[in-house]
Amino acid sequence: MHLTIVAEDVTAPGLAELVAYLVLTWTKSTALLHKLCVLEQYRRRGMASQLLRLQREQAKKSGCTSIQLWVDGERTAAQSLYSKVGFDEVERVNDYYAPGRTGIKMVLDTSLVECGEAGMATVPLQPIVL
Repeated sequence: MHLTIVAEDVTAPGLAELVAYLVLTWTKSTALLHKLCVLEQYRRRGMASQLLRLQREQAKKSGCTSIQLWVDGERTAAQSLYSKVGFDEVERVNDYYAPGRTGIKMVLDTSLVECGEAGMATVPLQPIVL
């Protein structure tokens, strides 16, 4: 199964602009975050954190017990974001992306997400203001 979450800027008259997206796939109880992208001019507004919370909620609702991802060791801002939303570093692989570029495997335990009566996570989401 897979999940794609998209964020659009609808403030431009007559035109919705894609500003962020996330792609997640899963089999059985493990999900893999393949891609998280936010246009540079829309970064540092909490959009990536909200997309990650949404994917965590959907994965948990679908029976996933963990979400895994790989991040380049040089991408410290991405590592910080993932840590902030609950991912833990579990492995480092030298030359994962290219010679001299370390890959860092991070995992989020979805059982740490509180669930409401309907099985949906109760992480509050705020509207994204552009």
